[in-house]
Amino acid sequence: MEQPSPEQASDATGSVAVQLRPQEPPGQLRPPESWPGAGGRKSVAPDVPSWPGVNRSSEPGGSWPGANPRKPRASAPAEPAPPLPLDSEAIARLRQNPPAHRVSRNAKGLWALRAGLFWLVPFLLGCVWVALDPDHRSAELILLGLVAVAAATHILLVPRRRYGIHRWQVTDDAVYTQHGAFVHNRRIVPLADVTEVRTGHGPLEAIFGLGTITVTTATSRMRIAHLSRGPLADVSATIGERAGLAS
Repeated sequence: MEQPSPEQASDATGSVAVQLRPQEPPGQLRPPESWPGAGGRKSVAPDVPSWPGVNRSSEPGGSWPGANPRKPRASAPAEPAPPLPLDSEAIARLRQNPPAHRVSRNAKGLWALRAGLFWLVPFLLGCVWVALDPDHRSAELILLGLVAVAAATHILLVPRRRYGIHRWQVTDDAVYTQHGAFVHNRRIVPLADVTEVRTGHGPLEAIFGLGTITVTTATSRMRIAHLSRGPLADVSATIGERAGLAS
């Protein structure tokens, strides 16, 4: 049987009155509404209205003005799986066809300019020889004629030939290029071996709005040259993403 707990209180005459309060069962204990020395203040803070236009925290202990509710943490995006290394059969299948994409048409103008600068030096030397040695005029004219024919062939025909050969392609597993003027040189670099991707342009490329992508592996480098500035950044980002490189 439960025993009542006595509480004593004194009045102004000094008499003591005893009040009995039944003890609560162990399963129904409640926290005290106050604590010693609190001056009657409650242990649970009252619900304080927030300032206008300020959110309140909906979590326990967040009844103060200006508390913003916590936002759920966004899960980190899953990293793409690294590309698998190419075997000899996959490389052989890729080599059966040329790469799918041509370089920019402006590359023909770039190659013609480079050819003209290359032949400018021997042509100027021949002119100096003609001016300083009038005794061998026939030989000098023949030499200047040969230089002019070679320069015209290089400037007018070779850029068109190179434009038909230079190609590039980025597959799901490799970077594939083809270059040359009269001989087709093909290279394949597996994306699993790529360690770095860079873009840049030389002074002559800048004149024609072109750029070059350099793909680096542990043992070699590959260049995708003479792309327009527009697709240059997109192709570089695609190679980095498929190779699993950090942006």
